Amino acid sequence: MPNDKDVENIVNMAFANNWQLLSHTNGDAAADQLISAVAKASAKYGNEDRRTTLVHGQLVRMDQLSQMKKYDIAGSFFPMHTFYWGDWYKK
Repeated sequence: MPNDKDVENIVNMAFANNWQLLSHTNGDAAADQLISAVAKASAKYGNEDRRTTLVHGQLVRMDQLSQMKKYDIAGSFFPMHTFYWGDWYKK
C-alpha cells in the first residue's frame, strides 16, 4: 500500500488540475487513506463537481459511507468480489 503522503500528492495533483479521480481502494484501510486525502484536498481546492470514485467500495465500513457522502465520493461496488476472493481477505 502506498504511504499517505504519496496518496495525498496524487489527490492534490488531480484536484489542482480538475481531473476526475478513480481510485482502486481495495480494503477499508485504503478507503481511509483516500477519504483523508480527499478531505485535505477539498479544503484546499474545493470539491465542486469532482466525481471522485472509490473503486471496490464493497469493503468500506459503515462509518466510511457517511464520510464518502460528505466529500461526494462515489462508491463503485462489486460485491461478488468478496464471494470469489473473500477467503483471501481473511488471511
